[in-house]
Amino acid sequence: MALADSELLLVTTNGRPTEVLPALSSLGLGWEGIGVNEYVLRDAELPARAIPEHQVTLQLSAPQRVLLRPEGRTERRWMLPGQSCVSPSGYAAGADWRGERQLMFIRLSSELVDQTADEMGVRGRYTIAPNQAMDDPHLEHLGRALRAELQAGNPSGRLFPESLARAFAVRLLSIDVVSSSAPETPALSPSTLRRVEAFVEEHLSNDVSLSALAASARMSPFHFARGFKKATGSTPHRYVLARRLEHAKQLLESTDLPIAEVAARVGCADQSHLTALFRRLMATTPAVYRRGSRD
Repeated sequence: MALADSELLLVTTNGRPTEVLPALSSLGLGWEGIGVNEYVLRDAELPARAIPEHQVTLQLSAPQRVLLRPEGRTERRWMLPGQSCVSPSGYAAGADWRGERQLMFIRLSSELVDQTADEMGVRGRYTIAPNQAMDDPHLEHLGRALRAELQAGNPSGRLFPESLARAFAVRLLSIDVVSSSAPETPALSPSTLRRVEAFVEEHLSNDVSLSALAASARMSPFHFARGFKKATGSTPHRYVLARRLEHAKQLLESTDLPIAEVAARVGCADQSHLTALFRRLMATTPAVYRRGSRD
């Protein structure tokens, strides 16, 4: 379910084709099923271009008068902060505007959405309808959570964004499917939970994906995430973060390992990622924590 890597966005400014680099991007982070790019674009025309993925475009900037061009039609709208444009796979929609717009493009692979539809029991019964100005607080919340993760340098690794990708797919499917025949997901059994916990402990130094965790439970990612939360009261992402943090604390307290080595042993890409994790969850840094544990 890997997406084709692409950072450059082709737009037209002052009548000339221009390639624009993103202000934020998930390129190179190894995320499965989802790709994110954020751009700041001024006085631009975004050509209509169909892509194989489903795309949600989140407006981050102030209200803007935009000329939308969905599938050859033309309509003018005020786009407000937090509104989304939803373009299903193969749908071509362009736009142009004057002034500055800050946009976040979130692409979901068709394979991810189809797999999620299977797990929800709605395969063959859903259609993701295009919407050029959707007011949906759920999509906005998910988009801003992805943005915050990228701004922080992706300290959570693959697990958090891939969990958000599933949540995006569920939300898009839920908008267009009136009822679902999917059975209620039960909590993980004690034996399955122990197997998952052992897998996490064994792979704390790795960037664990949601699919890998689900495989350790012999479940699909959709049902695993729900069953895990029912069993533990926590999402898989938060549980893994908590275990990484506890292991890092133990290493900082009981060893003289360099902080960069501690980061590697708990699955953080580098020392800055471990520092970001400590700041977010403990309001301190690894170095300060180590000194305080030995006073």
